[in-house]
Amino acid sequence: MRLFIKSKLLSGSTITLMDINKHRLKMMETLSKHLIKKEKADLRIETTTNQRESLVDADFVITAIAVGGNDAWEVDIELPAKYGIYMHVGDSVGPGGIMRAFRHIPILVSVGKDLEDVSPDAFVFNYTNPVTANTMAMRRYTKVKSFGLCSCSSIPRNASYLGEILSVDPQELALPASAGGINHCAAILELRFKDGTDAFPIAKERIKNSIQKWALENYGVLPYCWTHWTEFFPALSKLEEKYEGRAQGLKMKYGIHVHDMTCERERVRKWERLVEKIALGRVE
Repeated sequence: MRLFIKSKLLSGSTITLMDINKHRLKMMETLSKHLIKKEKADLRIETTTNQRESLVDADFVITAIAVGGNDAWEVDIELPAKYGIYMHVGDSVGPGGIMRAFRHIPILVSVGKDLEDVSPDAFVFNYTNPVTANTMAMRRYTKVKSFGLCSCSSIPRNASYLGEILSVDPQELALPASAGGINHCAAILELRFKDGTDAFPIAKERIKNSIQKWALENYGVLPYCWTHWTEFFPALSKLEEKYEGRAQGLKMKYGIHVHDMTCERERVRKWERLVEKIALGRVE
């Protein structure tokens, strides 16, 4: 929402929030309207639980959903663990990614089909994981203009981050860097300084992250969403703690752990508490 508020191009626009969960929809409406009022932005918020209705006369559509919620995600992690398959997040590839795709593709395709009828010229930006599979399905089975995006997508042009991991002055780097791959398994293919010098030799020498060093040495690329990389290479998805019937929260190699739904559920409660404070006038 802050990005919408900052955009001069979107000033005067109507943002329609849609969810089948009325409680969550009301939460997002409260948060959005509070932020818009605080920032004195020229935006209007509308809400609906009707998918097709929300898409009428749309110019841009953002899909960010979680079919089955945290309960389904928990099964995606725990069921494979019973058979020795441990995943850091379980939302991109492997058993967790496959089952998540099965849940989301029918819904996302239905969004595309509705758009064909009511807003055929709209652009769709999909943030729903597994982004690669979901976006491929929308492009294959609908005629809408759909694209997959991720919060990691900005890293190849993030000077401060790249400067920090290379221990160099960010202003010396020529950005954006050349990057490629699929979502959560993408990497910087070439990184140079503004004088044209290859920055990868310095990266190999100075980067401390073991996964990034492994990728540089074996593939000659620099992964950025590196924690997700482990799920695409089974040899990297190994536990450091013993599995005793519950995988969530267990330590894995390379300084990561199996994602824990306890944290996700607490995050939801945190937002609910904030909405309650806003409703009571306790938040400026």
